[in-house]
Amino acid sequence: MDEPAQPKPFIVQKRSNHGTSNPIVARLSVQTLELLQWADLAEEAKGKVFRVYHDDLQRSLLRCYDAVTRLQQARDTTLREVAAAVDQGARSFPFVIGLEDEVNTFLYEAKLYLRDALQVLNVFFGTSFSEASRLTRWNDKGKEKDGAVISWAADTFGPDAEFTRMLRSEETWMADLIKFRNAVEHLDSAGVVVLENYRATSHGTLEPSWRREGKDARQETYLYPDLQVFLENLLTFAEDLLVHAILQRPISPHVGFELIPPEQRSPDCAVRVRTVLIGLPPLPGT
Repeated sequence: MDEPAQPKPFIVQKRSNHGTSNPIVARLSVQTLELLQWADLAEEAKGKVFRVYHDDLQRSLLRCYDAVTRLQQARDTTLREVAAAVDQGARSFPFVIGLEDEVNTFLYEAKLYLRDALQVLNVFFGTSFSEASRLTRWNDKGKEKDGAVISWAADTFGPDAEFTRMLRSEETWMADLIKFRNAVEHLDSAGVVVLENYRATSHGTLEPSWRREGKDARQETYLYPDLQVFLENLLTFAEDLLVHAILQRPISPHVGFELIPPEQRSPDCAVRVRTVLIGLPPLPGT
């Protein structure tokens, strides 16, 4: 008698110099592999979702991470050089080399990341989202556009469903990020991104900042903190998207998820979300 065919195992393949000690790798690969076990999907579909996280999302977010790391290193280098020059009696001023190129790399990869994340919805729910702009509801005239993910979620799960509320809560920063990238891609129609390196003012030295001018104008804010916030938001959004998708299609109604407290996360593989069983009937005799 032939033995039943066994499902093919997912293969976790190293694609960069970053290992599981990097939270991006731990949470987009190892954690995704664990969470997908609880999804009511065919093995082929699980494989598609895993490849989105392990290949596409992880690659783009690590490139964002590397761009931020290089910017931090360039900042530290210029500050050390200025301090050394001042100690020797020279006049010097900090300047971050490669600022514009690294920011453009970050924005490009971040928009790819958001676009690719939509494939998770397509696999789980049979949708056909393909553009990152679908994650925001409003067009350039302030009117709600057709085909927005939030509108779809409200129609599918309900306007007050946790899934819909999650997407709505993420909309502001995603719209901001997409507008920055659009301004880089389409200068004539989406405004202009203005990057300021270190500047001397009457109030002292100002750190690098950015803003948008023209269409979709945005006030100036400090660049480095913004990039860190975007980096963390991108990572948690992919996790939340997967968790909420699984909760809509779990293998059991008793499947739930919880956040692991930061102090309990392993430095070797700092996953953030774990599975819990909820609503189980009490054992006999208890």
